This record gives sequence, structure tokens and C-alpha cells, in this order.
Amino acid sequence: MPRGALLLPSVTSDPPRPHAERCTHPRWRVPLGRPSYSDRSSIGLRDGDDTCFLDGVTVLRTNRLELLPASQADLDILVAHWNQPEVRQYLFDDREVSAELAATILADSADDFTEHGYGLWKAYLRDELVGVCGLRRHDSGQVEIVYSLEPARWGSGLATEAALAVLETGRRAGLKEILLETDEGNVASQRLARRLGAVPRGGADGILQYVISPP
Repeated sequence: MPRGALLLPSVTSDPPRPHAERCTHPRWRVPLGRPSYSDRSSIGLRDGDDTCFLDGVTVLRTNRLELLPASQADLDILVAHWNQPEVRQYLFDDREVSAELAATILADSADDFTEHGYGLWKAYLRDELVGVCGLRRHDSGQVEIVYSLEPARWGSGLATEAALAVLETGRRAGLKEILLETDEGNVASQRLARRLGAVPRGGADGILQYVISPP
């Protein structure tokens, strides 16, 4: 599954929607600001009335994004997204992502949602798919945050927004430690790791590993 993507902090946001509208489709909300996951006050999430479920699966919302659980119905669009040369440069060891591999990834995500309450979310900016972000459970039991972003949206801060919402989902699921892995050459992803409060834990074979400990 993907290791690292790119992105820098956001400078603009849509105005907040009125509370009545958010109650119509309750979900978590992550306002923009300095995105440091090590300081929850900068995330601005509230417990309780901001939780939304779509067929039993959590839907997340930030100032600009709506994150919906990915499913097999998204297979074609995600295969196209992941196979863009700029996207897969640091993902899947830069190999082509087949429909079979993508289907397996989505099936594993569905199992994780059922068993643990987290998996892969597709991120939408209005009606535009801009990327994928989620939590992937390893066979060892460790959980890794993974993400990818459309090249046209690099430098927009959208990955930071999505990652903060996903990390909060992990915290609420009781995760004590979340991994983040990226290639040594992916400097932008390393900057994102630092923004999220990730602590380096070494690495091997050209892969850097970080740990995020939700408070």
C-alpha cells in the first residue's frame, strides 16, 4: 500500500457551514490551523455530535474535504489515481497498480472498517476526488497511516487536513501508536510527518519510519 505523498500547509478555506447543516449530515470537523497532531487543541475536533456514520462506517469532514470510505465501486477511479506517474513515484515501489491489486487493497480496507472502525477514505474537494488517506493494519498488528494526492493538488495542504482527521479516528479507536513510512527521497512527505508530530524511528532499505503517538 502507498508510502508517502506530498504537500504543504493550506492558506485558504471555505467558510464554515452552519451548525444546522452539519447536523443534517453530522460528521467530524477539522478546522485549519497549525497542523500538529501532538497538540490536539490545534485539531479542534469535538467528541459527540460531530460523528457521522455511512452504513455503519465513519464519514469525516474537514474545512475543505469530505472523506468517504473507499469501496470496490471506486476501483476504476482509484486505479487511475494511483497509476499516475507522479503519484506512484514513491508508492508501490513505482510499479503499475493492477485492478487485482487495487481490489485486494479495497477488500482489506473493508475488513478493517468492519473489524476496527478504520480503513481507507477517498477525499473529495466538492465533487472532485483529490486523493486517498487512511489507516492500514499490518499482519503484525501495527497500524500505518497511508495517503496519496492528485498532482494538481500538491502544495495545497489537503493531505495535512485529511491526515489529521484520519489520525483522530485512530485515536478514538484506541490506537496508542501509528506508523508513517516514506522513501528517503520523498522530502515533502518527511515534512508532512514532522507537521503531524511524528517521531523518527530509523528505517532500512531506503525507507524511513516514523511513529505518531495519539495523546
